[in-house]
Amino acid sequence: MVYAFDATTGVRVWAAPTGGDITADPLVVGNTVYVGEQVGWLQAINRTNGTHRWTTPASDAAITHLHATPEHVTTLTDTATRAGADPFAQQR
Repeated sequence: MVYAFDATTGVRVWAAPTGGDITADPLVVGNTVYVGEQVGWLQAINRTNGTHRWTTPASDAAITHLHATPEHVTTLTDTATRAGADPFAQQR
């Protein structure tokens, strides 16, 4: 499950089921939450109300990292190459 909470009160706003274990930090871009799963599926969830937007197979391996712009979502499945593929990894 992915949960959204009110940042001021801590009250849960919504809960959205996922198809598998989440293996990448959820990523918010605009009004969409992107979720990468262990089975290689990528999901898009409406940030406001938690409704499912779409699900697509991204790979045959666990998604370990997500990067997104309003136009594209990039998934990464090999943690050994994360620093090379992720321009923000070196800042962490």
